[in-house]
Amino acid sequence: MRAQAWQNVVDRVAKSGPQARIVILDIASGRLAVAHSLDEAAKTLSSPGSTMKPLVLYGLVSAGRWNPASRVACDRQLVVAGHRLACSHPAAPPFDARESLTWSCNTYFAALARSLQPGELGRLLRPTGLLGSTGIARNEAVAEFRDPEKRLPKGGAWLVWK
Repeated sequence: MRAQAWQNVVDRVAKSGPQARIVILDIASGRLAVAHSLDEAAKTLSSPGSTMKPLVLYGLVSAGRWNPASRVACDRQLVVAGHRLACSHPAAPPFDARESLTWSCNTYFAALARSLQPGELGRLLRPTGLLGSTGIARNEAVAEFRDPEKRLPKGGAWLVWK
């Protein structure tokens, strides 16, 4: 999509949500394509949420540590460390990687997370740039990342993002 087309989309979204912070990067060049409230976005820390799903999946599949054809059943009732992470997708047969990304299935990615070894999450995320400063805006906030120190039990939390 061309820069002007992105700008039109961002302008339309910003009208309906003026408090929105929108940042679109050109992945090939690493440059900022278009933004709305960039300074505010640069100072806002929030959990990466589903952004991590494709990054971790790609890293594990690339390393031969996860088979994307693996299917995981979801009852849409996931609870991790006392936090309800129920999926909003409709009831469905077990998902493979593509379907789990399409529906953003938390249960599938909790199963994927349980396959991580101590220190592996950080090794997967560091090359993506998710854990550091982007350099796109001055005075940007950078989150503190703490990698789990041990292999996680079934239902164990796998990310502390503060």
